[in-house]
Amino acid sequence: MDSAPPTEISQLKDLVPPEAAGLWPFAPGWYWVGAILLVGVTVFAWRAWARWKANAYRREALALLNGPDVSIGSLFEVLKRVAITTYGREVAAGLSGDAWIQFLQSTGDGLDLAPIERAYAGVYGGSNQDSASREALLESARNWILHHEEERRRT
Repeated sequence: MDSAPPTEISQLKDLVPPEAAGLWPFAPGWYWVGAILLVGVTVFAWRAWARWKANAYRREALALLNGPDVSIGSLFEVLKRVAITTYGREVAAGLSGDAWIQFLQSTGDGLDLAPIERAYAGVYGGSNQDSASREALLESARNWILHHEEERRRT
């Protein structure tokens, strides 16, 4: 008459741990996180591509200025082309003289454009430039191309 419950430790059974939770399928919240991340990456990539495409005129102008035999006249031509591309023909095409220099300074966002002003006066005054002032002029023009304000016309 062994109807008494077992009290010995040897008769106890081991605890069985539950199975480890698998990594798949994900909980529904992770699908939302993934979707939001996908949309964020897509928007970032789209905006980066649009910015790269919008700045194609800057890359082209800098390539023209990096040529070995850039004259002062071609430098001003490149600056005028960039201004027309950015601000429109109605605004930039008719500018010359002091109005052109004032336009470059007003759109240059605080850049030092003194070498451009001296070169512009020198082109029409007949003075020649040495290589140091030519490099300063090229650097000033590159800075304006890279950093001018982008108030693009909407057409």
